[in-house]
Amino acid sequence: MLAWAIGFSLSPIAVQANDKPSFVAGDLIVKFTTASEPGTLVTRAMQGSQTADRQLAALAARLSQELGVAVSAVRVTSGNELVLSVDRDQLAQSLRRVVTRDPAVRAATRIDPPKTVLPAAQLALALDLRRDSEADRLVRRTARAGKQTSNEIEALVKKLCAGAVPQPSGRVSNRGQLVLTIDIAKLTLELIERLKRRPDVEYAQPSHIVKPYPGANH
Repeated sequence: MLAWAIGFSLSPIAVQANDKPSFVAGDLIVKFTTASEPGTLVTRAMQGSQTADRQLAALAARLSQELGVAVSAVRVTSGNELVLSVDRDQLAQSLRRVVTRDPAVRAATRIDPPKTVLPAAQLALALDLRRDSEADRLVRRTARAGKQTSNEIEALVKKLCAGAVPQPSGRVSNRGQLVLTIDIAKLTLELIERLKRRPDVEYAQPSHIVKPYPGANH
């Protein structure tokens, strides 16, 4: 069940002017115009509508199709904003389906990021390549040369990930594996810019993290 009205959204105004804003990777705060269908749904959710969960989930599904990236509706704020979150599991599954279509790829395993308070800013998959494939030979040559990438590795990643949205970057890890990485933070900003172009969106922004001012009392 969605969590409604858990508090005010964190505005970029709350971040020091000279400090580069930091935000929760994968979270998007969207304020729809009051008269629009999404805006009406958010208002009804705030008022405790029994059908709010289902209707906002359907809205998130439509937005996912429009954006080409799976997002879910996680809560509404006291400012009548809808908080969407990039579905990392769906994103990983989508990329896995794309790359395992190539006969050179035996499996793609998600790399668990270090445990942190905030969601990880990146999503990574390690590829298990067939030992008799040209892709595996290229990766092993790159590892022996002590490199993480090359023009050939970039071309291989582009080939393996043809059709993937968003396009990941690739590198050869210290363990000699080809690792694909999606920059969730960058994706968040790209999705926000696309949402801003919708006529029913009043504004869209990341969920900014408020940092204490130096010398502030705790």
